[in-house]
Amino acid sequence: MKRNAQKGCNLIGNRSFLPLAGHQHTRSEQYSRRTFRIIERQLRSIFDQSGLGMVLIGMPGIEKRIARYPQFFSRIGFVYEFRALSDADIQALLDQRWTPVGIHLPASPPAPEVIAAVIRLTRGNFRLLVRLPTQMKRILAINGLESLSVDVVETAREHLVIGQA
Repeated sequence: MKRNAQKGCNLIGNRSFLPLAGHQHTRSEQYSRRTFRIIERQLRSIFDQSGLGMVLIGMPGIEKRIARYPQFFSRIGFVYEFRALSDADIQALLDQRWTPVGIHLPASPPAPEVIAAVIRLTRGNFRLLVRLPTQMKRILAINGLESLSVDVVETAREHLVIGQA
């Protein structure tokens, strides 16, 4: 991986990307602030040089953290907080057999109790709803199962790394 100092991006092959840190840090808060300052400078530079708009998506309260960096915060047009999905929204997605890209669950439609378990365990959190099918596929493969069950959904939820809902 080469560094492109002019653009402040990393290069892999002929494609460039901007490294972004997640919302959780395992090191000290000082490390977290230093990392965020580096990211803030890179984003500000890209914004100023490209003339393109950016969409930042993060955890609730990210705007308060960004407000500590006035030069960056002044470039933010608005903040929009997504509402949790309703039970009906989740039901509609599952009825349409929606899964994240690349995830293929069993072809048979999920039983009503499986759908109810997904609704109960995700509580409208889209992030959980995106990650849960990936983990469900993994649980099915490990255990050699061919159909979804409430146990599969609950086990998948217990093993998600993003914490409890």
